[in-house]
Amino acid sequence: MNPAYINAAVQGAAAAGFAGGAFEILFFIIVFFCILALAYLAAKFVGKRASGRMRGRLLEIVDTLAVGADAQILVVKAGSELFLVSRSAKQISFLTKLDLKPDEIAENEAAAPLSFTESFKAVLESRLSRSDRPKSGNGGGGQNG
Repeated sequence: MNPAYINAAVQGAAAAGFAGGAFEILFFIIVFFCILALAYLAAKFVGKRASGRMRGRLLEIVDTLAVGADAQILVVKAGSELFLVSRSAKQISFLTKLDLKPDEIAENEAAAPLSFTESFKAVLESRLSRSDRPKSGNGGGGQNG
């Protein structure tokens, strides 16, 4: 056998293997992103259906707050009144009737939304103002005269 012929055959096979491997990797990346897109759409669909179940003709869960691993406090709108209810894995308890009207809650939410930038700025300013105060005592980190 001719060594030049063998060299050309090996180089051709290596080039074909690289191209085939690159296309295979590209194929798997495309399939991966398609699966991610389908998972996103499925989660969005399930989320819409679940939120639709939380609203009835006369009852609506206005807000929830998780207070433990399996405990929540809910604001429930029944007709034109608001109630505070606690929910856990084993029971649901009535806490109190709220004096707020549902339209007052909507006004409060619209009047006072803080953007991330505004809230971050407020926290940063409060932290910086604390660090500017002189430290008392003889502990480490204080300035000595």
